[in-house]
Amino acid sequence: MRRRVCVLGISLFTVASVFALKQITIGRALAATPTAVTTCGTVINTPGSYQLANDLVNCPGDGIDIVSSNVTLILNGHQISGSDNGQELNTYGIAVGVGVATGVSEVQIKGPATVSNFGQGGLGFEGVSFSSVVGVTSTGNKFGFNVNAAFGANNPSLHSVHNKFNGNTATGNAGHGFTLNGADQNTFRGNEASGNGLIPQGSGFLLFDATGNIVEGNTFDQNTGAGVLAVPPSGPNTPQGTNNTIRGNTAQGNATFDLEDDNPGCANIWQGNTFDTASQSCIN
Repeated sequence: MRRRVCVLGISLFTVASVFALKQITIGRALAATPTAVTTCGTVINTPGSYQLANDLVNCPGDGIDIVSSNVTLILNGHQISGSDNGQELNTYGIAVGVGVATGVSEVQIKGPATVSNFGQGGLGFEGVSFSSVVGVTSTGNKFGFNVNAAFGANNPSLHSVHNKFNGNTATGNAGHGFTLNGADQNTFRGNEASGNGLIPQGSGFLLFDATGNIVEGNTFDQNTGAGVLAVPPSGPNTPQGTNNTIRGNTAQGNATFDLEDDNPGCANIWQGNTFDTASQSCIN
């Protein structure tokens, strides 16, 4: 009889343990459910996980503004479109850190998604660190992707640093595909920036005020400026594109040079790229 009681006790303990485990699992699943984003102009100012639940069409201002750190935004294959119509409004499809004086960090943006028709750019980082963008297509904007200092918060000394851009596409934008103006020690891998510069001299990838970035394994074809352009300083303490590593990229059919370093003697590392034209013999 004692054995039966023991077995019964073990069985009840097992059932209770399984039930508790299921409750914990359900609780975690509910806690992890992303908050739905459904309207243009949504401002994300609280850490957490968010997901785009539908297309955002003809947004009169920004599509989505992220002004908090520790945010994950899942775009679910939707489109975000503006209503710029050539007015060059200061709008972004997705703006991260814009207007935040101390910057934001740990923001993850996960495509796929298509962002179009915004007056400043498809996606903008200002004063952002340790964040990432994956699988976003930016087309028909003024610029494709802007990775900048915190200009909107009047803090140009706060650069965007240690971010990762992987597998994104910039095409058919009026200006540059990727613009780095106050961006250091970021990595760009597996992106494509081709067919940009509807306004002439738009490059695929512009290193304007940029140091220590890695640009690797990307494609920069058929832009009306250069495929990749590194800008020299115009004087003391002025922006410069130096000490960056550009390697293993393909750049062909661009209107000026496929690869262009305007710093005397090349102030960047150019290795193992596939290209037809270059501005200096130090580019490889």
